[in-house]
Formats: sequence, C-alpha cells, structure tokens
Amino acid sequence: MPEAATSISVLLPSAEKCGACALALRDAVEGIDGVSFAELGARLSTISSTYDPSTVSENDLRAEIRGAGFELAEAVSHESYKVTGLDCPDCASTVAKSVGYLDGVISAELNFASGVLLVEFDPSADPRGEVVETLGKMGYGAESVAEARSRAVAEFALNGLACDECAGRVTDGLERVAGVSGVRLSYEAPVVRIGYDPKRA
Repeated sequence: MPEAATSISVLLPSAEKCGACALALRDAVEGIDGVSFAELGARLSTISSTYDPSTVSENDLRAEIRGAGFELAEAVSHESYKVTGLDCPDCASTVAKSVGYLDGVISAELNFASGVLLVEFDPSADPRGEVVETLGKMGYGAESVAEARSRAVAEFALNGLACDECAGRVTDGLERVAGVSGVRLSYEAPVVRIGYDPKRA
C-alpha cells in the first residue's frame, strides 16, 4: 500500500510559537510507528506527515499527534523577560548561556535587538526566580514581559527642561515615588513615560 499524507493544526504551549517546542513535536511525530516524515508549517501552527496507512490509520495518527502536543504542553513552560543594560550581541549570547545552565531551564534565547529573553523550563523545577536573580548579579535588569504588559503607563509632555542634567533630576525624583517601576524621559521630545502600579501610585 502506498504512503499517505495528512496535515493537522497543532497548538504549541508557547504564545511565542517556541521553535524548540515545534522541533520537539516534530521529532515526537516522526517517532510514531508508521510515520516516515513530519514537517512543520511556516507559522508553526500545522504539522504535515507522511505515513504508512497499513501501520497506522489517519484517525489514530491524528490522535497520537494531539496526545504528543498535550504531553509537550504539560512538560514545558515558558517565560519571556525584557532585559535592560545589554551592550552588544556577545553580551546577549553570554546571558543566554548563563541562564541556560540554571537547573530546570531547558533552553534560553536572548534577542539582542529586542532585548527579549525567552526561557523554556521544566514547570516542576520553576527556575524563574533564579533567572531574575542571575541577571541581576550579571548587572542586567529583567522584567517579565507579561508583568510589563499588565502595568499601567502614564505619559506626560514636559515644559522648561533646559539640559540633560535637569532631565536626570526629574527621572531620579520620579523613580523614588512609591509604586513607580520605570521611568523613560526623552529630553529631545520632551516626554516622560512612567510605568506604575495603580494600587500604590
């Protein structure tokens, strides 16, 4: 009997469509009896496979692929961090390697351009606190992207700023306000953006 082909939608456990998870799922599908080839779609939302229908039926294959996806979702969790203080791509590579060595971390990838660190980890070990601590010891700031998205942000236009030193004094004063978690001031604009906890400030 000739080989057949099928394509089904898959739900990866990461909102960022983690490439490592996608590859792990592909490998799991290629390990199913009767499957000779598996390939991920361009957007990592479908998986196509070539299989021997005399060994595994299409319905059974679909069920096994879905089961592999559920197992992967239970075994792997993800967290994204916005990392500040990066100077160069080599620094980003060093940070990713250091985080990757932590117990419970499966993989760590840091994009220097965006400053976003994607950490794939074993949820039973949950190394997230240690990730932030490690980054702090290395001299970098880190904040969960999910927390940053949920934080309120206020933006104000400023008048009368005469120099960078004045801008620095404004920034320092705002950062001392309870509940303020981040201040960005552009002297050229001049505009100040303030991240804050509305329950405290």
